[in-house]
Amino acid sequence: MKILACIDFSEATDKIVTQLKLVARGNNASIILLHVSEPEPQMVGYKTGAGSVHDEVNKARREQHHQLESYVDALKQEGLDASCMMKNGAYTDTILEQGEQQQADMLVIGSHGKGLASHLLLGSVSQSIIKNAKVPVLVIPIHK
Repeated sequence: MKILACIDFSEATDKIVTQLKLVARGNNASIILLHVSEPEPQMVGYKTGAGSVHDEVNKARREQHHQLESYVDALKQEGLDASCMMKNGAYTDTILEQGEQQQADMLVIGSHGKGLASHLLLGSVSQSIIKNAKVPVLVIPIHK
């Protein structure tokens, strides 16, 4: 079994990884941790300062990749088969595409549950993934 688990480095990440370990052990599954970033903003028309914005975005992405690798190392130390990847793009589309490309048998996501008003105005990434996924989706509720 192969599990694609989506993490965003919020306070929810540790809870998702804790539950992920239980599911992976119980199913002898390999784990792929996925972090999706919004596409880099285009710096059209900027002559000064655009490089520094680009450098800051790249620095943040390097730090995120290091965090991902730290989670993978910790999972491996616990005897689990784990790897990671970072992708840029729209959250829902990228998660679903990677689930298919990686031939995942299950997706694991967190749901922040920000309330009805937010859901009605913005929609819900987790709800869209559940609706469109071709494999089972485990949703870890995240409550503050």
